[in-house]
Amino acid sequence: MAKVFADVTAQSDPARVDAAISHALITYDKRQARGRSYNPYAIAHYCEALQRARALVEAGRPWRAALVECFNGRLLDNVLKAIQEAPSTRDEQRF
Repeated sequence: MAKVFADVTAQSDPARVDAAISHALITYDKRQARGRSYNPYAIAHYCEALQRARALVEAGRPWRAALVECFNGRLLDNVLKAIQEAPSTRDEQRF
C-alpha cells in the first residue's frame, strides 16, 4: 500500500502540506487509541496545535520551525516525517 501523501514536502502547496500533517495526526491518534492510557480528547489538542502552526506559517515562519514550536516528542517526529523532513534533533526537542 502506497503512502497517501508520499510526494508532499514542506515546499508543496500549503493545502497539501496541511492535509498530510492532518493525516499523520489522525494516524498517530489511532495508534495511541490502542493503549490503556489513551486520552480521547488528544486529537482536539493535536488539531489546535496544527492551527497554531498554520498561523505561524502564515506569519512567515518555515513549516519545520512552526511544527517544532507546536509539537514535541514522537508526535513531532511523525509530523515531520509526513512532510519528508528529517527527524527532530535533541536541541529541537528541548525547545
